[in-house]
Amino acid sequence: MEFASSGSREHLERYFDALPDQVIMLDAALNVVCLNASARAFLRTSNAEVENRPLERAYMETRYGDSINLLWDALNAAREGRGTTFEALKDPDAPDVKGFEVSVRPLQGEGGGWTGIIIHMHDITLRCRSRREMALQNNHLAELARINATIIEVMSAIHIGQTLDEIFEIIFAELKKVIPYDRIGLSFLDEKGEQLTVAMVKSDNPILLHKGYSCKLSFSTLGQLLDKSLTAQNDLVLLEGGKKRIIFDLEKYVKAAGRVTPYNERLLAEGIRTNLAVPLYVANNATGFITFSSRIPNVYSRGYLGANYETCMHLLDAVQPHLALALEKGLTISRLRETNQRLKELLGMKDDFLSIASHDLRSPLTTIMGFGRLMLEKTQVNEVQRRSLDAIVNSAGHLLILVEDMLSLAKANSGKLELNLAGANIHEVLAQSINAMSFNAHNKNVVLDHRAVECATMMLDRSKIFQVFNNLIGNAIKFSPEGGKVLLHESEADGKYRFAVTDMGPGITAEDQKKLFGKFVQVGTDAAAKAAGTGLGLMICKLIVEMHGGAIGVESAPGKGSTFFFTIPLKRNNG
Repeated sequence: MEFASSGSREHLERYFDALPDQVIMLDAALNVVCLNASARAFLRTSNAEVENRPLERAYMETRYGDSINLLWDALNAAREGRGTTFEALKDPDAPDVKGFEVSVRPLQGEGGGWTGIIIHMHDITLRCRSRREMALQNNHLAELARINATIIEVMSAIHIGQTLDEIFEIIFAELKKVIPYDRIGLSFLDEKGEQLTVAMVKSDNPILLHKGYSCKLSFSTLGQLLDKSLTAQNDLVLLEGGKKRIIFDLEKYVKAAGRVTPYNERLLAEGIRTNLAVPLYVANNATGFITFSSRIPNVYSRGYLGANYETCMHLLDAVQPHLALALEKGLTISRLRETNQRLKELLGMKDDFLSIASHDLRSPLTTIMGFGRLMLEKTQVNEVQRRSLDAIVNSAGHLLILVEDMLSLAKANSGKLELNLAGANIHEVLAQSINAMSFNAHNKNVVLDHRAVECATMMLDRSKIFQVFNNLIGNAIKFSPEGGKVLLHESEADGKYRFAVTDMGPGITAEDQKKLFGKFVQVGTDAAAKAAGTGLGLMICKLIVEMHGGAIGVESAPGKGSTFFFTIPLKRNNG
């Protein structure tokens, strides 16, 4: 504002008195020229008392408080010809804050020089209070945003984390952004709710109450938290049953309550002095506790946390169900992994047993079969003896196939089934298998019709391909009727060797064909044929053929017999 020096004083006083704001006019020596009505009321004085008198700093301080320094700086600036505007606030942090917007301007005379100073003060109390309220609201919203961000991180940890360790690591870091603690612990209850076990612990200091520590719930003061009817509040403890318990000074509480237990002694030995515990519930059933601890006494009191107390408690209420789920999920995953590990160990023991048993059985079975056939071929026996020897040889042969299948399964499960590739004529391997199976075919009066093709030497595992031939031909004989025929066909095309065996059996439905090459699968309605096998043969055939880079399949329909076939690449022997 600029005012000319002309005009009567009376006119100026009437003009200023009409203003609702406070106006103080000073001359060049900073003596008071006049005050308007608002200024006189605020300063509780009159023009007669202050006219031509200096503006007293001490007097102004009683009205303007800490802002007096800003006023004096503004007056000095005005004497140099510069105007200034600032805010003068009283009790800016209090709900009843008061304030003025103060404008200090030099007055210009007719010659252009300054002749005095005018101080204009506009009441901004409502603005200050609104601004303070908005700041409080913004702070509250910021706290809510911080809490929500923490909740989201905790929930993400629960859904993304695969182990309790991974989940707990994120929870420890995120909750610490809001809740002060040096140590955090997660404990779970057994199914009866009687035994308490420490599941996870993380601390900034050495830990004495370790993961895995277990005690009866009755030996810990945490048990009182599960009684929702219990409440207590004094200098040592705040208890809200079912919600939370705060021990303000653990050392004093233990002594006063007579709760000197190994659990509390270990916490005290870690240097813990205050403790905040929250029970965890899943479907209204207590599953455990999460505890926050600090080496500073009373850190969880309202007096220590101030405005953050409600923030901390609100966060705990919000994350409690998620923490309970985290504990439940983490423990479930840990138990599943432990169970899986135990199952792997048991499966390994089973495979080792099968492998050892199979090796030990193979030699005597081969001997029994050899001597049985020798006696049938070279020794004169009567009909009863012949049937007995046939039964011995057939049973030993059947048992040998079972042993071979079980040995292959054990090796496959342990990852030890390997190919020993060498140059071999696959036609010769098939001929050996036909010779081995001819005894079974003869006993059932089944004709083996072999349509051969000359094959060059190729790279293969002779013993395993022999096993495949035996399984496929043996199955065809087993499911063919008495006096039937089994067709064995070899061919080469597109760089592949193909073998097919066709029987005159009952056939296989399309639904059963989908399951044929699985483990322990037997299909059809022939109970006797099922009883004669393990349901492993075709699965092992598939495994061996695929290890040779080939494929295996079946073509069949009910009442039309079945054709099993496999193909393998013709890997020529370059040696």
